Amino acid sequence: MIQLDFAVLARAASAAENLLYIHGGAIRTADVDRLPAGLPLAVAARLTATRDEIGKDHAVGLRTFAPNSEETAFGAASFPLRLVEEDLELDVDPEISVLVAITVGALPVTEAGEYRVELLLDDVPIATLPLRIRLIPEETPAAEPSP
Repeated sequence: MIQLDFAVLARAASAAENLLYIHGGAIRTADVDRLPAGLPLAVAARLTATRDEIGKDHAVGLRTFAPNSEETAFGAASFPLRLVEEDLELDVDPEISVLVAITVGALPVTEAGEYRVELLLDDVPIATLPLRIRLIPEETPAAEPSP
């Protein structure tokens, strides 16, 4: 069985050498100064698996939704996942840790509101990550009074 331990939205994420690197993580709200915009976004997660999952084929992926509940222009992405015994440190930790780092790149943001990102395992949502987008226009500097 594979279960979700945690999942967060971040500006960037990567996994290497049994470590998960999360940059600008735990995003729940993002401000943009204009629309449409491209928001740098990644999903970082840790899944745990039991030994009976070794050798089985799975897929991990994500879908992104706009405030109107329609999928964003990013749509969905899916990646193969297979636990291979020789890649695992089973003598170190009896719980198999599966680190996930998916970079969306620039999430297309077309309106302010409540977006959501779903993390999927075998096309089934295992986490829903909310993301509130606020439009905060850049302030234009006030003209200096003439002398």
